[in-house]
Amino acid sequence: MLKRLFSNTIKNRAYKSLKKDIAKKRFKHETVNFADATSVALLLHPRNNDDLNKLLGLMIELDSKGKKVSNLVYIATKKKIEVDKAKADYPLINFITGKEINWFDKPSGKEVDSMLKKEYDLLIDLSQKENFITTYIAAKSKARFRVGKYFERETIGYDFMIDQKSGDLDDFTKQLTHYLNIIRNEPKSTKE
Repeated sequence: MLKRLFSNTIKNRAYKSLKKDIAKKRFKHETVNFADATSVALLLHPRNNDDLNKLLGLMIELDSKGKKVSNLVYIATKKKIEVDKAKADYPLINFITGKEINWFDKPSGKEVDSMLKKEYDLLIDLSQKENFITTYIAAKSKARFRVGKYFERETIGYDFMIDQKSGDLDDFTKQLTHYLNIIRNEPKSTKE
């Protein structure tokens, strides 16, 4: 009980801190559809290996359409043996682990820094459960358009969210593809 209370307090402070950080920074965000996106960043906090396999499938599909695809997957474990196995089983996936998360729930490290420095046309968070780590990366990214699943507490990280109750990654990906194919790009604003 005390551990959960402490964890919730840290999470609440992390969300408040992120909101303040975002309010200070000005990134240009605009609507981007699949047809016009040339670079796509994919985030995921997987529930199981099936989610990782679906991520690989989406990466291959986007690559076949000429998109530059980057990815970052957060696995909560700190156990070296589990991390090493995941990296061996999925060599095309960039992982961050519980070891790269500080006391304030902020991710850091080479993979995170690399994703936050690059500009992407589109960032997609495929996570099917609420997760501050992927929300933090989405919110701090330089992506022009950030998309994810709707969670009430995580709206700060995204420009477009899909409210999908089932938690099925295939269903979410279908809805995401549908909306990103029909959405119109906003004209670029000359204002800062």
